[in-house]
Amino acid sequence: MIAVASAAACGRLFTTPIRDILDDPAGYEGKTVTVVGVVSDSANLVLLKYYRLEDATGHIAVVARRAVPPRGAKVRVRGRVHQAFALGDQSLTVIEED
Repeated sequence: MIAVASAAACGRLFTTPIRDILDDPAGYEGKTVTVVGVVSDSANLVLLKYYRLEDATGHIAVVARRAVPPRGAKVRVRGRVHQAFALGDQSLTVIEED
């Protein structure tokens, strides 16, 4: 029981480099990750709120459930990874906030 609780807590404490997700989107599909980075771009549309998060390893789109953080803000995000689309060698992988 303690080991299970410890493993769950570690998942919330440790972060995943964005590059790891981008290099293996199929391996992360549907999994919950925590990433930390700086907001570099954002959009707050009627049907979609998202922002682009960058760390030292890359950048990824985050679909927001709450208010979109301002550009330049350093944020910690916990969410589920989804491959939005893949066409040939192009793909879009996103994190949907919890």
